[in-house]
Amino acid sequence: MNKVKLTRFIQKYSLGGLVESVAWKAEDNKLSTRFISDDKTVLGEIELDNFGTKFSDLGIYTTSQISKYLPVLDEDIQLDITEIEGRATNLTLKSGNAQPEYNLADLAVIPNVPDLKKLPEFDVEIAFDGSLIDKFIKGKNALSESDTFTILSQKKELKLVLGYSNVNSNRVTFIV
Repeated sequence: MNKVKLTRFIQKYSLGGLVESVAWKAEDNKLSTRFISDDKTVLGEIELDNFGTKFSDLGIYTTSQISKYLPVLDEDIQLDITEIEGRATNLTLKSGNAQPEYNLADLAVIPNVPDLKKLPEFDVEIAFDGSLIDKFIKGKNALSESDTFTILSQKKELKLVLGYSNVNSNRVTFIV
């Protein structure tokens, strides 16, 4: 498995630390997770194609901890799962000389992610690539007091604005 792919998968669901506890599932050559933020305001689902490893659900209780393991690993990593009585208990990330081990959580302590009752119609789609995600997170960190963002369509440009207000305000604008 490529470390960059796994890192990006984690970044996309964790949303800069907003989501910590999830269940990873690997089947049909995909790694997937469904997630909900602690304050129940964000609900999502993400898949990583061409995963290549198969395992049952893994309880990741502290995503921030597993993210801290990734920088010590080489580019190619191997995931090994330790099971006791049919339950996954440890995840070992093997790469070169490093082998960090992560204690998996029981799935009962991972928040249940409800199905979305009604998916709203979308007016706009924005491709969040790695560069935009990184800039968005850095912009959010720069405006830590701001909890919302606004999408503006002006002069045939689509703008994503952190800290938007009708009056003069501190803000970060991304043209997407």
